[in-house]
Amino acid sequence: MLVEINLLPKKDTRNKNIMIFIVTFLVLIAITVSFFLWQINIKEKKLEDIENQVSMTLDIVESKNKQITDYHSSTSV
Repeated sequence: MLVEINLLPKKDTRNKNIMIFIVTFLVLIAITVSFFLWQINIKEKKLEDIENQVSMTLDIVESKNKQITDYHSSTSV
């Protein structure tokens, strides 16, 4: 009859579970932060495009107003 005597301590699986949980949690946080940063960049680009459109529209309105005032000043004489 063979008897095995193991004097080495058993490895604690609780530490592995905690580490897996922490790593998973950190990965989820990193993914969430990345998603929100991506959404912020998209919104900033849309805002910049809209501001450019508004600026162009105001320039067009200003030029048309100038044309109207020039026309009125030329016809009033």
